[in-house]
Amino acid sequence: MTSLAEARQFCAGFFYEYNYVHHHSGIAWHTPASVHFGTADTIDEARQTTLTAAYYAHPERFARRPLPPQMPTQFWINQPAPETQKKLTITVSLDLTNTALIRSPSAGTHFNEVFSVVSAWEF
Repeated sequence: MTSLAEARQFCAGFFYEYNYVHHHSGIAWHTPASVHFGTADTIDEARQTTLTAAYYAHPERFARRPLPPQMPTQFWINQPAPETQKKLTITVSLDLTNTALIRSPSAGTHFNEVFSVVSAWEF
C-alpha cells in the first residue's frame, strides 16, 4: 500500500469480511454482526432444524443427537483483571448518653468517631 486511500480500501474490505462473513469459534460459529444485531438465536434455530433433519435421515452417522454449539454468556477480547473490592465493616453501638460510636477498620488501623444520635440513620 502506498496511499491512505489504498489503506482505507483494504481496511474496509478486511473489516467487512471479519464482521459479516467470517464465522468465529469463540461465539458459537456466528459472525460478530449476527451476535450484535440479535439474529444468532434465529440462526441457531435453523441450525437445529438442519441437524435434526440430518439425524433422522441418517441416525447411523451420529453417536448422539447433534446440537448447535452453545453461545457463551460473556464475550471478551481482552478480559480485564477482576477488581478486588475492599470490604468496609462498620460497627455501630449506642450508649445511654445518646451518642453513637462508629468503628471502621481502614488499611489495618482503626479510627473512632463519635456522633450525636439522630432520630433516623441514613446511609
